[in-house]
Amino acid sequence: MSNIARGGFRPLHPGMHKARRYEVDSGVGTAIFPGDCVTLVTAGTVQAASAGGADLIIGVVAACSFVNSSNQRVYGSHIPAGTTYSPTSRGSRNASYAWVWDDPEIEYVAAVSGTNTAATVYAMVGANADILATAGDTVYRRSNHQIDGASVNTGTLRFRILDILRDPAQDLTSANWRAIVKINEGQDPMFSQAGI
Repeated sequence: MSNIARGGFRPLHPGMHKARRYEVDSGVGTAIFPGDCVTLVTAGTVQAASAGGADLIIGVVAACSFVNSSNQRVYGSHIPAGTTYSPTSRGSRNASYAWVWDDPEIEYVAAVSGTNTAATVYAMVGANADILATAGDTVYRRSNHQIDGASVNTGTLRFRILDILRDPAQDLTSANWRAIVKINEGQDPMFSQAGI
């Protein structure tokens, strides 16, 4: 049986965590979807994380809002790439926002790419991994970020695989099996000694 190809990260216990609002730069080059991993940039804004990047992941997007071309605020959807607003200064009433689960202690559920055997999947518990930052689905307005199964190793990477999601419908020998992961200490800006 194949797993459902469902991308995006979500908290293991969503009701326990509050999301914090962050601004998104005007004209941001990559669309942002709920479930995307995001990074905090020097302007104090967030943007979608890239695969294999050195940037530190601040958390996962819970919801978004932006002002559309009809000057109406759209909530809950994704923020399309290239969304511009005016004035572009920080604190603009027309700014785009992402609400981010940014507590460093949050455990997330995420799909893991690649096909494995049950034995190799169990061997991944405790290892580190990066993300695949595939573009989101604009039809279903859903993130396609997932853990990169090919990157799993003992090196310093942005996520730690804590466990396998216990679900009787899950097939560990099929792609898109789901793991419980956490942002690695030292790979989270809140634990970094340097400022952003």
